[in-house]
Amino acid sequence: MNHLLYYCLLAGGLLSSTPVAAREMSGRPRPSKSPRTHIDSLRRQAHSYTNYLTYALQLQPAQREAVAQCTEAYLLDLAAAPAGAPKEAIQHRYHQGLLRVLSPGQYSAFCWLQEREQVLAQP
Repeated sequence: MNHLLYYCLLAGGLLSSTPVAAREMSGRPRPSKSPRTHIDSLRRQAHSYTNYLTYALQLQPAQREAVAQCTEAYLLDLAAAPAGAPKEAIQHRYHQGLLRVLSPGQYSAFCWLQEREQVLAQP
């Protein structure tokens, strides 16, 4: 269980130490990204998060592939949603997709990890 907490903290640290955050703190304007670059960035994030979930939830190869597809679709849907729009429907679709491929124990652990990530993300 200590390993799980370690990886939660590690993932939170990696997400909070992105170059975007450093640029925003430095006061320099952010360069605009092309749509293709933004999509590639989201796909890399989905891949990284899938790797994290693969280790944390001990996913089988078929589960890993399904989680990767769900996660990529989730991030792309979030990015396409209008600013300020409620995200509950997108999150619901993501959870429904994961429920189809994860065991009850894995899904429970996934929900616990998400709760912990939200707690760690708060100041």
